[in-house]
Amino acid sequence: MVGRGTLASYRRLDNLVEGASYVDPRLAEPFVIERGDRRRPQPARAIWLQTVREVDYHRRLTQVTAPTLVAVGRHDPQTPIPCARELVAGITGSRLVVFERSGHAPFVEEPQAFTREVDTFLRQPRPS
Repeated sequence: MVGRGTLASYRRLDNLVEGASYVDPRLAEPFVIERGDRRRPQPARAIWLQTVREVDYHRRLTQVTAPTLVAVGRHDPQTPIPCARELVAGITGSRLVVFERSGHAPFVEEPQAFTREVDTFLRQPRPS
């Protein structure tokens, strides 16, 4: 459906994904389907969502030299923990943090814990 439907179908799909991306689905902000959306094309972003599935970043992970914090929600359906572990395994010196009560947006569902982890990460001394 992504890349082929109308703006209305795109927004319906977005609503499904958004609702599944939170442990508490009430935090998902619904996309409003407006009159005429069934005649409008999907946004250009839909093409990116279709193409991103074909991107193979695995071979280039060893080229990342910046300090890297990989944050993932335990219940994230879009970028699950195995994907985060793959990033950490490929990026030397990276660190994984799993937020136990979050989906795709731990910065929304666990803002204090997220802020604490990012703050701790940013304050760590870096080798020169």
